This record gives sequence, C-alpha cells and structure tokens, in this order.
Amino acid sequence: MHSSLCRCISNNENLEEKELPVLPQERRMDAFYERQINSLQEEKQQLTEEVETHLEALGISKDWHKRQKQELLDRIKELEAEIERLKKLTPQELVDKVTAYEKEISEWKVQLTKLQQQNSQLMAQIEVKETKKWPWLKVKR
Repeated sequence: MHSSLCRCISNNENLEEKELPVLPQERRMDAFYERQINSLQEEKQQLTEEVETHLEALGISKDWHKRQKQELLDRIKELEAEIERLKKLTPQELVDKVTAYEKEISEWKVQLTKLQQQNSQLMAQIEVKETKKWPWLKVKR
C-alpha cells in the first residue's frame, strides 16, 4: 500500500464521518461556554427590559413636559393679556383691583385655616376611635 493513503481507506473502514468521543475536558469547556451563553442571554433580557422601561418612562416624561410647556405658554398669554388690560386702568381702578385681590387672598387664608383646623380635629377623632378600637395602635400625625 501507498504511504500517502489515509489509514481508514487502507484499512477499508467506513468512510462516513465518525463522531469522535467527547473528552472530559471538552465536556467541561462545553458546560463553561453554555453557562457563559446563558448568563449573557439573561443579561441581554434584563437590559432589554430596562431599555423598554426607560423608553416608556421617557415617552411619559416627554408627554408630561409637553403638557407643562403648553400650560406655561397659556398662562403667559393670560398674564400678558391681564397686563395689557391693567395698563388701561386708571390709578384708582388699579388701587381698587389690588384691594379686591387682597380681600380675596384674606378670605382664602381664612378658609385654609378652617380647613387645617377641621383636618386636625378629624385626625384627633380618628386617633381616639382607633385607640379605643385597637389600643396597641399608635396613630402618628
């Protein structure tokens, strides 16, 4: 036989591709790479979810900022119109307007004080009722 022929041909072995046995160190490497691949796939999934969450939040934030900007622009227009209207008033009309605003502010402050008192009374009533119902419960204000 010629020395240039493959041993499998010279031994008349089956020429179909044979599966080589997996060596122990190859099994360890396969397992190592499989763990690496799984870890990277999990990390990719987490990052994808984070990106989607951030994009959703960004969209919500963008819409909120757009609404806020429009509200501010509308309020600026209202104030500019009010300034133009006030410029046309006489000094006495301006004084009357300021006095009316001061009165309105004073009334709102009185209402706020009453509301705070009512809230305090309500909280005290809740605390008394809860303490009677559940003596171990301490309600903090």
